[in-house]
Amino acid sequence: MVETIMQQGLTELSAERVFRPLGLTRTSYVWQPAFDANYAIGYDEQGQPLPKRRRTKAGAAGSLETTPADYATFLAAVMQGKGLSSAAKAEMIRAQVRIPYQAQFGPLATVAAPDSNRTIQLSYGLGWGTFESPYGPAYFKEGHDDGWENHSVVFGNRNKALLLLSNSSNADKLFRELLEKLLGDQTTPWQWENYVPYNHPTD
Repeated sequence: MVETIMQQGLTELSAERVFRPLGLTRTSYVWQPAFDANYAIGYDEQGQPLPKRRRTKAGAAGSLETTPADYATFLAAVMQGKGLSSAAKAEMIRAQVRIPYQAQFGPLATVAAPDSNRTIQLSYGLGWGTFESPYGPAYFKEGHDDGWENHSVVFGNRNKALLLLSNSSNADKLFRELLEKLLGDQTTPWQWENYVPYNHPTD
């Protein structure tokens, strides 16, 4: 829809409106030749390396290539409202659609959720998930693919955020504990996101 209205492709739009203004030199929706000199590969659940996908077609839902430094810069810019009017940012992170189901994917994605979802008012904004926490409203973005698990969350009233980017299909098992230990966050809907907690080995 955006491409049709703007008469410009996602790759060009994102670079012109977001990546270049923020100085994100290692970020693109398609593979760039400059990335060949330095990139990570993903690892599956058994710890085996996976072939690197070099996408040539932009896909808003999952083709983004970036680095921890670039994405942290982007996340800080969103927090500070850089390039956004106050009204636009408020609309972006406002709860737009309630999430009433137990899981984001799989068979439980159509099963009614317990009261915990309603308690935190779990919802979608515009491009972000939203929920209410003891620290005030929060917004988050997560993503995954074979060999990759990522999560970011912002608590605007505290001016705090956490960014987790990983190249392992097993990393999401650590996310709940990291959120609790580093931010004191016990509200993120880890069950809905299927962040199955890591089981510590017993001695």
